[in-house]
Amino acid sequence: MSKIITDSEYVKQQEEKLLTIRSKVLKEMKERDCSKHQLAKGTGLSYHTVHDFISERRVPKLDTIMRIARYLSIMINL
Repeated sequence: MSKIITDSEYVKQQEEKLLTIRSKVLKEMKERDCSKHQLAKGTGLSYHTVHDFISERRVPKLDTIMRIARYLSIMINL
């Protein structure tokens, strides 16, 4: 039997997933000594898009997350 979740529970789950993805991105960037500028150039995204994602200013579109994950070879669970 499936549990029905409230909107606030769903939002919390999505925020936790985003934080996990952001943490993986930051960890991989550190391991590769990859700057935000390099990530932006390598993914074809603007520096501001990358900066806003890393600094938690914005929630990026799924396409943006996928481009970053693909560039850094990160497996993500959505």
